[in-house]
Formats: sequence, structure tokens, C-alpha cells
Amino acid sequence: MPNIALISNDGGSIVARKHTVSALVIFTVFTFLGSGISVAKPNGAGKSIAAQVPTFADRSKIPASGKQGPPAEAATLTGKWKQGEALFKKWCQSCHGPRGTDMVKNPGSDDGTVPPLNPIDPALASKTPSAFAANIDRFIQHGSIPDGPKPELFMPNWGDSQALSQQEIADVEAYVMRLNGVRRVK
Repeated sequence: MPNIALISNDGGSIVARKHTVSALVIFTVFTFLGSGISVAKPNGAGKSIAAQVPTFADRSKIPASGKQGPPAEAATLTGKWKQGEALFKKWCQSCHGPRGTDMVKNPGSDDGTVPPLNPIDPALASKTPSAFAANIDRFIQHGSIPDGPKPELFMPNWGDSQALSQQEIADVEAYVMRLNGVRRVK
């Protein structure tokens, strides 16, 4: 079974087995304090895949869950889901899974896992694309520290840190909405 190494908030690593995380997992998405995510097959089988993860995520600047600021420009843009899928694979699947379905362990958080995006929390979902985009935009822009005594993983502030452009965030939002059966058209 492939092992996945995720970077924790203290720079250490957390290793999860395939039954917990797919070999190539995504939002995001949560603890990007180290130099990267390393995904490799055991015994050198197949190719090793490594993605460089930005070191921008400063835990002290990430709001607690439910205390995110307002949506930003990305929530008003029409994203391209195909570009969003590529960005999701690069930056988000390490925590959320290839299609947003994996529940990566997050010790120290109240529920013990990274929230899945497919299906997304009903409190964030909406059949109205503009409302759905605004709901998830707040978390992507500003980040989030899950409830719990000391969650090891958290959602980086992709917008506030300018790690992703507003168009790139809109593209990721379009992909997450598509995973949940919501299409945004001009």
C-alpha cells in the first residue's frame, strides 16, 4: 500500500495508509507549512510524485472555523472547472482526495478528519451557484483552523496569502461545485 506523507503544523510529518488516503490525495488543502508533499510507492515501484507546497501558511493568521472573512473577487468570477481540476490535483487532493471524497485523519480536530468536499458540508452547499461559490470562497480565501483541542492540519489562506490568483481560486471553486452537481455558467 502506498504511504502518503502530509506536513503537519509543526513541520513534522503524518503518514497515512492507502485505505485512509488515496495515493494521490488534494483542499485542500490543509497544512502546507513544509517544503512539499511527497507521494511515493513502496519499494520504489512506479514513479514518485512530488508537489512543491508553498510555505506561506502561517497558522497564527488563519481564523478558527466559522470566523472567516467575507468572500472575495473569486466568488464573483466564472471559473473554468477543467483548470480548477488541475489546480485541485496539484494543491488540494493531498488533504481532500482526488475527487474530494477522502477523509484524511486530522488528529486533534473534533471530528478527527479533514472535511470531504464531495459531498460538501450541507451548510456550504447550495444549488444556486453564486451562493455556493461565496460559501466556499470564504474558506479558500482566508483558510480555517478546525474545531478541536489542537488540530494538526488546517486549511491554508490561499487568497489572503496570494498563493493562488483570484481566477485560480474561481477555477477551483468551479471544480468543487461540479463535484457536487452544481454548474456555473455565464
